Amino acid sequence: MSALGLKEYPSLLTQAECLADYIGRHGYVLGAVPTEAANRAEIYKRLLALIADAQTAGSVDPKLEQDLRSTYQETTAFIFPEKNLNGLTIWESAQTRVKDEGKQTHKSKAKHWFLRFFEPYNLPLVMGFIILVALFLIIILSTHAGCTADGTNDPAGWIWLCAIDQYLIPMGWGAIGTTVYVLKRTTDARNNETYSRFRLSGYSTRVFLGAMFGLIIVELIPSLGDGAGNFANASVAVIAFVAGLGIKPVYAAFEQLAIQISDRITGKKTDPK
Repeated sequence: MSALGLKEYPSLLTQAECLADYIGRHGYVLGAVPTEAANRAEIYKRLLALIADAQTAGSVDPKLEQDLRSTYQETTAFIFPEKNLNGLTIWESAQTRVKDEGKQTHKSKAKHWFLRFFEPYNLPLVMGFIILVALFLIIILSTHAGCTADGTNDPAGWIWLCAIDQYLIPMGWGAIGTTVYVLKRTTDARNNETYSRFRLSGYSTRVFLGAMFGLIIVELIPSLGDGAGNFANASVAVIAFVAGLGIKPVYAAFEQLAIQISDRITGKKTDPK
């Protein structure tokens, strides 16, 4: 296991090979900045030479490892700010494709199909599906919460119905919207070779924030209600879903509002970061 806690962590040489392969497939990155093209090309040549030396030797001695690490860092220094990737993200992105496209026997296909949904990059899909099923169950149950067996209104059940309509349903649609956003981000990262397991760690927090923002946005628009606390309608679902889907700009808007309020109260100017 690596110092980063990963059981399958690629070596420096593997990461360098992945990065060199990416540049070989996307050579335009070397000339993205004309004034630095010659320097980038030289760094790339040194990286290839060091990789060849390591492959020929069959191992990486301390001196070669130091040179390889230094050149790898120089290469990453101009690629990462522009493409948001490095040798590790390229390797991890490739691993997700290998797991999806790997060949299995007939007996193992069903097991593989089931287990692949619990891979880190598929967790947003699984989470969204579970929330969607739970939300539909809540909606179905809420339609009967306010009625007794003889069809009359039950005051206690009506209170529960209002609470579910006003709070749980908008939160559910907001959470689903965020899972769609997270799923798209993860899929784009895999396609762009910028996927990293470390970046998935904050996605569950985003789903929670999406649920909260779905509720807040709906509560800020009182015209969506019917005056009796009933918010179970299509307009609420759409707005809460959009609030969750646009979690990044919505969060930024609330953050700016909080900064402005804080600046007015304290009289100090806060620098947003």
